[in-house]
Amino acid sequence: MADLAGYAVDRPVLDYCLLRGYCPKPRKDRNQYVWNEGDVVAFLDALESLRRFKPLHPCHVHKLAPDELAAHHLEFAKLQSVASAFERMNEIEIINLMVGSEDAEQRKMLACTLKKKLGVLDVRGNESVPSHSPALVN
Repeated sequence: MADLAGYAVDRPVLDYCLLRGYCPKPRKDRNQYVWNEGDVVAFLDALESLRRFKPLHPCHVHKLAPDELAAHHLEFAKLQSVASAFERMNEIEIINLMVGSEDAEQRKMLACTLKKKLGVLDVRGNESVPSHSPALVN
């Protein structure tokens, strides 16, 4: 959900938010969190307050200060260059690399590449509507 809403989140960010009290901990069942709607909204609010936005995500780009915008442009260019380096690979090859990788940064880059290949990542870097948006269907 956070990914779709344009927030950059991974397990360390989740742990940070919960341990520091940015949002209440969801109840646990058999050592796993059980999230309800209120927990999700509180976590998304925490991500918003921490400004954990994905680089140049259309939902958040207007909120960025000039220095943040410059940093997001650099991060976005990095993600785009890595994604283009794997364009000749198919989805299965990318998934296998993700599964076999021990490096979290490399997995993040491979996930970005996979999202681009599957059409769920707009890599144009502007605020235009992605071409696969259901709102454009007549």
